[in-house]
Amino acid sequence: MPKITKRLIENAEVKDKDYIIFDSDIPGFGARILPSGRRSYLVQYRVGRSYRRISLGMHGVLTTDQARGEAIKVLGRVKSGEDPSAARKQARLEMTVSELCERMIEEHAVPHCKPSTVVGYRFYTKAYIKKPIGQIRVSQIQRADIAKFHHALRHKPYQANRCIQFLSKAFNLAEVWGLRADGTNPCRHIKKYKEPKRERYLSKDELARLGEVLRQCESEQLETQSAVNALRLLLFTGCRLSEIIRRKDSLPWRPCPASSRRHQTRRRQPVGHHRRQTRRPSDRPPTSLAAHPQARWYRGRSHPRPASYLCLGRCRRWLRPANDRQTPRSHPGPDNCPLRSPGR
Repeated sequence: MPKITKRLIENAEVKDKDYIIFDSDIPGFGARILPSGRRSYLVQYRVGRSYRRISLGMHGVLTTDQARGEAIKVLGRVKSGEDPSAARKQARLEMTVSELCERMIEEHAVPHCKPSTVVGYRFYTKAYIKKPIGQIRVSQIQRADIAKFHHALRHKPYQANRCIQFLSKAFNLAEVWGLRADGTNPCRHIKKYKEPKRERYLSKDELARLGEVLRQCESEQLETQSAVNALRLLLFTGCRLSEIIRRKDSLPWRPCPASSRRHQTRRRQPVGHHRRQTRRPSDRPPTSLAAHPQARWYRGRSHPRPASYLCLGRCRRWLRPANDRQTPRSHPGPDNCPLRSPGR
């Protein structure tokens, strides 16, 4: 068994099958001669009852002395009880950030979140996360990488903050799944951008024009009656657009019975707490609902129930205004009729 030198490797005979020349000074250090004529350095060591081999590099890229030094380092790790081959294999198969996001969506978002949230997570992964940091290993990504990624989206503060929230949840789950050590979430201490409010109210002139267009669409049948009713329902109830278009309940809408108010529970206030005095909905001024095509008068009363207490007859699901999001208080309705929304 000779000592491996540069001359020995270059003058080694090429055979039909690959073979290994081991070094006489360092046990386990050798050079592999391939049938193609290529030559590479390797280290062979024993773990339990099996032998493992690690490739150090090709001859020409590494000199003989450099390969000998790498072999000494690997054998030193083996002497301390490590398995370099298994560690290298685990690092090669380790999950990337893109794969972590996909696993988080499939195993957490799909069973626990709404479908719209899952769609948003997939969009963030494909549009913003995959290209800049998607190929980094989960255990190797640092807080500096997340900060740089967040800074690159500074012109899109909403998307930047949503991506950080999504990644923070993904790395929390990575700690649960054993992919990172506890308390090493790289999204911590990342300051989010301020998000300017995008809430806007329709003016009186805009509401009047909208009412005129709705009447024109209804009379000339330019749009379906359900679309016109949905727009009017948005104005009267203050619901979100998704709450209207995704309802699977059937019309007609009807005022809720007066007896339903008896079963509503109130939260007990602490001692000394001053509760704001509010009038009951039945004591409020009459609300004009003549423009609503599905409005009905409540039996035994001279005025209808407020629009905020409309409920569906079949499923008895109550509708309350969401803090008057669409129309401010005392603005006219779509048909220039006064619209008053009760407070909380």
